Amino acid sequence: LAWVTRRLADGAPDLSFSDDGWKTFRFSDDEESRPTAVAVDEGGRTIVGGEVSFFVSKSYLVRLTASGDLDGGFGGGDGIVGPLDERPARTLALDPSTGRIAGGGGSPGFPRFGFVNVFTSAGAPDTMFSGDGYVDLDLEEGTSILGLAFQSDGKLLAAGAIDANGANEGGFF
Repeated sequence: LAWVTRRLADGAPDLSFSDDGWKTFRFSDDEESRPTAVAVDEGGRTIVGGEVSFFVSKSYLVRLTASGDLDGGFGGGDGIVGPLDERPARTLALDPSTGRIAGGGGSPGFPRFGFVNVFTSAGAPDTMFSGDGYVDLDLEEGTSILGLAFQSDGKLLAAGAIDANGANEGGFF
């Protein structure tokens, strides 16, 4: 069972969020759902990235309204995008001018896991970003995207780390 809580400045639950400050969700009774990243857009909507697993790990995005309900204008009309075959996002960034959502992740030490996914504000893959909304940023032994940010002109910045297996920078860039 995954959950999100919104707290007031003094740490008390925000009762205007899902009536008690807590929202829980799951995809099915057979899957374990783990949120891995969270962001809030300019309209106060909460976007959660995470993974579900039952033998095979898959990723998802969930968008909640400012009041803590699943957002029917996102994903398949239920507030959910996924499960997707991609690895889960460990960081999220929101483009304030377009509402696009970028997720990035990866696992140092494991090959070919560095990536960035970009979705439209409705939760569809952003085909203007690399044709399918996905860029593989793996550089060798294991790349991890640790931070994302949109510039005001819509360009996306990504920062991360690599398990270089003893090689120098010149071998990668």
